Amino acid sequence: MAPAFGGALVAFVGPQWTLGLDAASFAIAALLCSRLPISGSVKSGVSIIRDFRTGWSEFIQRFWLWSYVLSGTVVVALWLGGYQLLGPVVAHDLDMGPAAWGSIQGSLAAGLVAGGVISLKWKPARIMVACVCANLPLALPLIALAAGAPLFWLCASAVVAGIGLDLAIVCWNTTIQQQLPAALLGRVSSFSSIGELMAVPLGCLIVGATATHVGSASVLSVSAVVMTLATLALLAAPSVWAVRRMPAEQQERLGAGL
Repeated sequence: MAPAFGGALVAFVGPQWTLGLDAASFAIAALLCSRLPISGSVKSGVSIIRDFRTGWSEFIQRFWLWSYVLSGTVVVALWLGGYQLLGPVVAHDLDMGPAAWGSIQGSLAAGLVAGGVISLKWKPARIMVACVCANLPLALPLIALAAGAPLFWLCASAVVAGIGLDLAIVCWNTTIQQQLPAALLGRVSSFSSIGELMAVPLGCLIVGATATHVGSASVLSVSAVVMTLATLALLAAPSVWAVRRMPAEQQERLGAGL
């Protein structure tokens, strides 16, 4: 509900105060995190370069892993550039105020919650296929914005995108935890995070600059198409279809070290 609350704050107290409150919330969060106790022993004599090489070796030898991250590099950059950067601009051009954009963001948050609830019950066997397909609805809000759709359809597309996004996140995290050695999870996950986020600044720059010349609708439409193609391309990989959810009994045996 934070996006909806943020939109309401912008509408009632203005963007300057809202940004100030947001900055203060980060400061409070940092203070609270500083009070958390840290347990566990620290490994000594470990080379950062050696850890990097080990993690990279585990990462690059799994096609389903690095290909998904590579696809995510494109999808995340265009999604954030299209939805988060151009979204408020298009909403303003459609004579929708900050409260309307807050409603759209709130709808995305509602979809994320619904996706979490669905994930509690839905356990797909071909978990990477489900993960890939769950990313497809991310293009819907961009299409709705490009078409100048009414607020209802913008909110509806955001709900569906939120559901898909949360399902993809759950499936992805479940997959890497089941498929990767526990001792290497942190290192391999860091490659995943860096890969998906490293193109975001460039994506926002390209999307914003291009939109000023050809228009937001064209950029959003092309972004939606590229995102969809980058996602569907993964379904051509046999290794993506080969990754299956680990049965609960096997998970319990691994957790017990049997």
